[in-house]
Amino acid sequence: MKESVHPDFSAYDMSTTEGRQATLKAMLSVRDKDHPLACGDILSLQPELLEFDGEGYAEVAFKPQEWQLNGLRYVQGGYLAAMIDVVCGPMSDICSQGQSAGTLDMVTTYFRPITMADEQIIVKVKLVSNTSRVMHFECELLNSKGKTAVKVLNNIMKAKRK
Repeated sequence: MKESVHPDFSAYDMSTTEGRQATLKAMLSVRDKDHPLACGDILSLQPELLEFDGEGYAEVAFKPQEWQLNGLRYVQGGYLAAMIDVVCGPMSDICSQGQSAGTLDMVTTYFRPITMADEQIIVKVKLVSNTSRVMHFECELLNSKGKTAVKVLNNIMKAKRK
């Protein structure tokens, strides 16, 4: 069985707000297999970091794309959940100083559809609890009118790395 590879944060200073912001921005944009933060292909979702408080709150913008639409011409719910997960994953690494291990559960509630008319989707992620083993995030995906389309409660496990 292949050993899992975790991001290498050694090139980033996560002791400052600016350093954590630079790390989060890199994690949302760099997916080169040789880059130290490579941990999956999210470029197809095209996230754009709008706000990060340096601690546990971030806002990231996405744009709906034709290939994400289902037969009703709504963005498929799985892609909306993936947009939220794309923000939670890097946030969990930032908030745990690189100790996140993976999602334990992700409770997703859908309120309204996202269509191509929603030119910008905003994902807001807030860390509400950070224990020695688990981080709890509350997340919201807003349509272009600022109305809640999806809410997520996400629990991410921590693990000690060598």
